[in-house]
Amino acid sequence: MPAICEAAIALASTELDRKWMERQLIELMRDVDGSVRSIAALAVGHLVRVHGQIDLEEVMPVLQELLEDREAAGNAANALDDIRMFVRHGE
Repeated sequence: MPAICEAAIALASTELDRKWMERQLIELMRDVDGSVRSIAALAVGHLVRVHGQIDLEEVMPVLQELLEDREAAGNAANALDDIRMFVRHGE
């Protein structure tokens, strides 16, 4: 696993600046390497579980695109499930 993938998972679970981390993950979900795209989608799920929030307008379109990506579709679907389950509305 590339070091960037390990860093994405670690930071998604610990980074206090959610918006900064979202921007990094969006960029990684557009990477040319399918394993990077997939792990970045997985990290979105970690981020939303930790923070209970995510910028839906920014993140959802990228995750929706990844549903058509055979290398990242599974983790994109998992991230979408995490968003449905863990986003706390009204905060």
